[in-house]
Amino acid sequence: MVDITQVLVGRFEFFGFVVLYAQRVNLSIAIVSMVSHTHTKANSSLYMNLSTTHSYLNTTKAPNLPEDKCPKLEAKETKAEFHWSKELEGLILGAFFWGYLVLQVPGGRMSEKIGAKKVIAFAMFPVAILTLLSPIAARTDPYFFMVIRGLIGLGEGVMYPAAQAFWANWAPPNERSRLIGFSYAGIFFIFFCIALLGL
Repeated sequence: MVDITQVLVGRFEFFGFVVLYAQRVNLSIAIVSMVSHTHTKANSSLYMNLSTTHSYLNTTKAPNLPEDKCPKLEAKETKAEFHWSKELEGLILGAFFWGYLVLQVPGGRMSEKIGAKKVIAFAMFPVAILTLLSPIAARTDPYFFMVIRGLIGLGEGVMYPAAQAFWANWAPPNERSRLIGFSYAGIFFIFFCIALLGL
């Protein structure tokens, strides 16, 4: 039987993974509205293959349907704050994963040596602060923002190995798979929430 403390810790890890993935994907979603895509220049080394395309329009008439009953679809035009090239956008988005890659193995070793709870606390608290500083960094300099995203990736890189080390040392063997599965379900929960929000 699962202890109530284990259930509570499983819930904390569940929501920890929700926050982890929300912080991981937040910029990937927000950058679409943050950056003006009309100003980007074509790559000078790109060669175009010109071809002729024919399009055919199939129309349907509905004589009994008044025009005011069919609303016109209009896209809202949003004003983007940043004018970054596609290459710079890619570097900023990729900076997170560069940092994320660096501390995977060291995060597991640190969790074994000093304890997973301390590693998670010492890594995720700065990640939260850096995430709050991200808008200021983006407005200051895109390369400074890239460094901030890399540091966020560094902090989040220890979460998986620390969670594994935590459950390996703390959960009873017969309940370990259930507790790990529940805590990792937070990853899929955030994707479900994003889909419901239409993002």
